[in-house]
Amino acid sequence: MKRILLILILIIAGANLFAQNFSIVYFGRTEVNMEATKYIGKQIKKSKLSLKPSYAAGFAKLKDTTNPVVILNTGSSQGQVDSRITTYLNTVADKSNYILVNLYSMGKQTFYEVIPASDSLLGVDAVSAASYYKEGRTDTMHKQWTAKLFELIGDMAK
Repeated sequence: MKRILLILILIIAGANLFAQNFSIVYFGRTEVNMEATKYIGKQIKKSKLSLKPSYAAGFAKLKDTTNPVVILNTGSSQGQVDSRITTYLNTVADKSNYILVNLYSMGKQTFYEVIPASDSLLGVDAVSAASYYKEGRTDTMHKQWTAKLFELIGDMAK
């Protein structure tokens, strides 16, 4: 029994040791930011991915830029990027580790799109999505944007 427990501990420790670290930067403890970070965590567990997020409330709290950095842009209308994000990204020389996630609310309209860094004005990969809340409904679009986010993080690790 002790051997089995020791083996399980080693497996869990090994999985955490080899997990891809990444940071999520958010601005404010808004409902959208908290739900988005919680949903990302749930999808990591549900998909059994070797990803380990850390969270930063703004760029001043961001500690590691050598691993992928996911920036949540919420609360803006479609096509708008928070000025704090624009200002920060304009100071970054190598943007290859950055991913911008735009989450919009557009009434009852939903959409999902990916913008490669080569087509982005800010020079970073971007995933954009719009949804609306309805009790008990899980929209396919949420799974799409998180799956694409995890794919981009995985590509950065190569």
